[in-house]
Amino acid sequence: MRMHTEAKTKNSIGRLAFAGLSFLLQVMWTVSLGVWLRGYSTAISLIFTLLAVIIVIRIYCSNGPAAFKMPWIIVILAFPMLGLCLYFLFGRKDAVKGIRKRFENISPEVLGLLEQKPEVAGELEQQNLGVANQCRYLWNYSHYPVYQNTDVVFYKEASDAFEAQLEELEKAEHYIFMEYHAIEEAGSFARLKDVLTRKASSGVEVRLIYDDVGSISFIDAKFVKRM
Repeated sequence: MRMHTEAKTKNSIGRLAFAGLSFLLQVMWTVSLGVWLRGYSTAISLIFTLLAVIIVIRIYCSNGPAAFKMPWIIVILAFPMLGLCLYFLFGRKDAVKGIRKRFENISPEVLGLLEQKPEVAGELEQQNLGVANQCRYLWNYSHYPVYQNTDVVFYKEASDAFEAQLEELEKAEHYIFMEYHAIEEAGSFARLKDVLTRKASSGVEVRLIYDDVGSISFIDAKFVKRM
């Protein structure tokens, strides 16, 4: 069995505490700034109101659907400061220009690799016309085909998928790489841990990846050490 040593990674408790302290400092700074600016509140409110009116007139006179313009007009007039900040971040056409350009460049490359085989669509239409119509809609408007004889297995119940997972883990001979968002050290994970422990003892390389923040309320430092 190949052995190697990796640097220890602390659990997220310290980082979470640091993030909480940083947030508290930010709140204190914001409150202090608000107290200092209270004497200028009238002038600041007037400036934002005038700016909001100018932006609203600009939005109203611009070319575009009313369904896009009216929500921004309402938000900006009701909450000038918040509405203006949101509009400058997300409302302008050039705000997401870079992202839109990236997608425009990616789409031709990706869509050219996708192909809808007529025999697969025809067979699906014979089996279930309703599902076939949905798949045809996805292909026409999103250009995603329907496939046949893939390696994907669908389980109606999570318990069935978990049992199948345990069976596949028992077959592992060389390595097991697993990734979860959150882990709770409860009954289900106890069964999984037994398999992983037994496989690791027999020489199988086992790696378990999980989100420590997602699991912060379920596990502790002792769990990390045992793993």
